[in-house]
Amino acid sequence: MRWDQYWRHSLAHSLARSLITTTHVHARAMADVLLPVKGPHPRVLPCDAMGYALFGSAIAAYEYGTGTFLLENGQRVSHETAVAEQLEKPSRCRGRSTPALGKYGTCWLGDFSITELRPGSAVLRTTCSTYAVAQHLLKPLKHTVTVRGLRVQYGRRRCLVFPSLTCTGGATALLEEIITAMGAAGLHVHKGAQLLECQGIGGPAVALRGVAAHTRMLLQLCASMDGELTPTVVFHATSVRTAMAHLVAEDYLEGNPWAMPISCSQLRARLGIECAIDRELMFGAFSVYEGCLHLDAPQRAVTSMVYTTDAEAVVLGVRAGRIEPQQDGTYAIPHAHGGYAEVRVSGTGLRELMWQLDALYDACLPLGTHAADLPGCPDALLCERFGGEAYDPVKRTVTSSLE
Repeated sequence: MRWDQYWRHSLAHSLARSLITTTHVHARAMADVLLPVKGPHPRVLPCDAMGYALFGSAIAAYEYGTGTFLLENGQRVSHETAVAEQLEKPSRCRGRSTPALGKYGTCWLGDFSITELRPGSAVLRTTCSTYAVAQHLLKPLKHTVTVRGLRVQYGRRRCLVFPSLTCTGGATALLEEIITAMGAAGLHVHKGAQLLECQGIGGPAVALRGVAAHTRMLLQLCASMDGELTPTVVFHATSVRTAMAHLVAEDYLEGNPWAMPISCSQLRARLGIECAIDRELMFGAFSVYEGCLHLDAPQRAVTSMVYTTDAEAVVLGVRAGRIEPQQDGTYAIPHAHGGYAEVRVSGTGLRELMWQLDALYDACLPLGTHAADLPGCPDALLCERFGGEAYDPVKRTVTSSLE
């Protein structure tokens, strides 16, 4: 991107952020405006309007950031529309039961932390917004989750790599743990931080709604901060470029265990990685010994039963977890009441196919359409290597272009 393009992009981004900030300030002001209620009933604040009806449906939540009411039928109504329409007071005689809520909980909006309890509603903070929600729609959240291989992008193309991070209370608790760790290392994060989950490297990011026992997570922290990080044992601080390069290598080895053992230099050449491989920035079932990456996997004691199948069935079986790769390069599958049988690949082995894919990749660098002449190579490996847009599984061709 040229400097003038970068400048226009930065200016547009600043204007957009200013508009969003102005909108949020206006929405926060609207949160203090009393809403009219039909009949001889007193006005109510938006956060106390849970259960009141709009257009025949009860109000389930109110979002402070946008001044929007969320109805039980899925409809969204603006603050201005609610004022003009007027609310209808609920006609039930007995209130709904309130769950035993602690600090953290979860609902259809995602995991949250409770900031205030009001009659019939709770003001809660998710990883990206603040809501008032009817209490009977909330569920307590107490489980503890340890996330391994956590990457958090922040600031100007910087990234924190956590080998592991444990939290109790879901997504907002994870956000608090990240902010606490950054604060202990000298970087102060101001209020209003948002935590997004990236759907892929360079892909879209959406609000982090929940935390599961993932092998890894790729997050983006959007916040204003000040200070300077000092070295710590809790996480590794590096550039986004370096962190993503190691994430690419990690995904490649996790998805292609037959590529190991492989030297770090060969892995870099195969994936086009410029930085040196740092094992502390990678997480997975592999170890480094004398500059080579080796698969860490149990060596199963197999029976005399042997299954022979093609390479594609083995690839899909490993992807689905039905077939286990082993340290010695063989494959095993559960068989006969807790035992294991060996799985053999008919034709060219997967390790040899990976080397042939590398040679084909180099041969397809010139622009144009090239024949993917690799007998026995699964379409899954070809699609992963060249991309679904470049590889045609029907014609078995690869198209190289500048687009």
